[in-house]
Amino acid sequence: MVGGIYFRQSGANGDAVIFHAGIRDRHYTLAYSFDYTVSGLTIDTGGGHEISVSYHFMSDKPRRSKLNDCLQLFR
Repeated sequence: MVGGIYFRQSGANGDAVIFHAGIRDRHYTLAYSFDYTVSGLTIDTGGGHEISVSYHFMSDKPRRSKLNDCLQLFR
């Protein structure tokens, strides 16, 4: 399960609040999101609906972080 609530900032103005939810398995993600426009740039649509399908390439390989663990020096 994936999901979240996001706020999109466009320049100095707040643009939208985004609600996002979906399911994820090993190779695919299927998600739905709704963008609720909070700026004055709306055309009275009430927001936008989005459906996304994602395929995760090379999802069988274990992931290694490319970040340096700087605290490892003190362990």
